[in-house]
Amino acid sequence: MTSKFSIPNPLNDTQRRFNELCEMGGGSRGGPARTKVQELLKQSGDVLNIGAERYAANCLKEFSDLNPWHVCFAIGISWGHLAQSLFGKSV
Repeated sequence: MTSKFSIPNPLNDTQRRFNELCEMGGGSRGGPARTKVQELLKQSGDVLNIGAERYAANCLKEFSDLNPWHVCFAIGISWGHLAQSLFGKSV
């Protein structure tokens, strides 16, 4: 049974787990339980932050001769494009 709140064609473990929470229900109007979704987002965010911190540190080290603001801006732009392509494909 698919919930109306589920993500079609989930691309990663977080999206698959969100769909599982949707199936379990427990939230308002039949959606997933809010506290469970918040826990999922925190766990996923923690993992992403660890990877992002390492990636940014590596970029700043590798491009140490460049303006660090420019390096951070480039990282942000690339992550924005990645997020857009990931979420664009899942909807």
